[in-house]
Amino acid sequence: MSARRPAAASSAEPGVERPRTRSFRGGVVLSLLGYALPPAASLAATPLLARALGVDGRGYLAAATAPVLLLVTIGALGLPQALTYFVASGVARVRSLASRALLLTAIVGAVLTAVLIALADLISGGSVPRTDLVVVAALSIVPTLMIGVLRGIAMGRHQWRAVAWERAVSSIARLAVIIALAVLGELNLFTAVLCSVYVPLLGVLPYVALAVFGRRHEHAPVGDPVGWRRFGGYGLRIWAGSLTGVLLMRVDQALMAPLSTAFELGLYVVAVNVSEVPLIVNAAFRDVTFASESQRVDDGRVVRAAQSSLLLTGAIGLVICGSLPLWLVPLFGAEFAPAAPLVVLMTAAVVVGTPGSIAGSTLSGRGAPQLRSWSLAIACLVNVALVVLLIPVLGAYGAALATLVGNLVSSNLNIVWLTRRADLRFLDFYRISPEVLVGAAREIPRLHTRLRQRGARGRR
Repeated sequence: MSARRPAAASSAEPGVERPRTRSFRGGVVLSLLGYALPPAASLAATPLLARALGVDGRGYLAAATAPVLLLVTIGALGLPQALTYFVASGVARVRSLASRALLLTAIVGAVLTAVLIALADLISGGSVPRTDLVVVAALSIVPTLMIGVLRGIAMGRHQWRAVAWERAVSSIARLAVIIALAVLGELNLFTAVLCSVYVPLLGVLPYVALAVFGRRHEHAPVGDPVGWRRFGGYGLRIWAGSLTGVLLMRVDQALMAPLSTAFELGLYVVAVNVSEVPLIVNAAFRDVTFASESQRVDDGRVVRAAQSSLLLTGAIGLVICGSLPLWLVPLFGAEFAPAAPLVVLMTAAVVVGTPGSIAGSTLSGRGAPQLRSWSLAIACLVNVALVVLLIPVLGAYGAALATLVGNLVSSNLNIVWLTRRADLRFLDFYRISPEVLVGAAREIPRLHTRLRQRGARGRR
């Protein structure tokens, strides 16, 4: 078994003042509120987009924006996560690292923007309108990458309120613009692309407000103990996992158009959007676990987070799948009825991957992001092989099966890596303990109270 960091201390060096430990539960609740809005807004916008664009148009929208999502992950180079890790561990001069990360991000983002514009004709299949859509979307890469840097700093400081506000502003603004365009009859492929990649950039406003009005933070001693080699090395190790993670989630959409049809892609995109709703819980636990484990090791906290995430995502998944007949066709239209089995398969793929997601964030927080990256890389290879084999035969159903298998592989590999480095058992991540059940039962009324209080403040 590999050596572990002590529970009370981690990567902070002697004489370095560590940031104050924040409430794990409070961080999860705030992060959950932030993560809840984007999928809720996306679900509200999806029927509008589906009815305005049709199945084929929905597929074209995904084809125009998917390359941007991929290149944003490539261009990030793991720098946001590296900032979270070093800021949370208390060894870095934040301003110095942030300035270097923003400069490198701008340079890399500009290069990737130029590459995507150069390849726009090839990606669009030679269609001039679609080529223009790819070019328009490409120009959002640099500002999107910079927001990621700001988010990484805020997460390292446990400023979950600012992160939640970023997601709230970007998702609500996007939904509001889509609704306005639909009412005015101006919701088409071009305006849908603008809404998808540019309106979310308004999420930078909470970070600007925090910089202007927030308290000054600086945990580091005089001088900067984190050099480029250490900072960039950690970023690249976690970047490999981030890249393969996006490939694992999105490569099926990129390959479906040439391997199948725009109709199949349109069905699949709707199923993906619906099935990702349970991820709001998993993502909240994952982010807070990463920041907390970067600060202080706690095996018990990790197991509770994994079990709680599995319990809540599973419950949400059951509600979604059980209620499909009540809302799928009324919301999306009869032509999207074949997406129902896809929603079930994709929801199952999301739920089974949640325990391993927590294990992966724990590996990254404990200084071993390369193990998480290996898990995702192996799963991505399995996924791509299955996508190429199954999509020509089964269409969107083949892509859903490939995603399910890929998620199982990455999740369980993460758990295996972690149990070899810590005093944890594999089944701990899948067994729901009575303590977790009681905690979840107590937390739901508290969350409801918080939401009601926020609503009352908003009305005032």
